Amino acid sequence: MAKIITLGEIMLRLSPEGQDRFIQSDHFRIIPGGGEANVAIDCC
Repeated sequence: MAKIITLGEIMLRLSPEGQDRFIQSDHFRIIPGGGEANVAIDCC
C-alpha cells in the first residue's frame, strides 16, 4: 500500500452566525478549505 504525504496549509474561514457582522458576533463557524485541503482529500 502506498503512503501519501501532503504539504501545505489549510485555510480557515470564520463566519459569524446569523446575520451578525463580524465585529458584533461572539461565535463563529469555522470552515476549513483551500487548495491543499482539496488535494489531500482527493488523494486519500
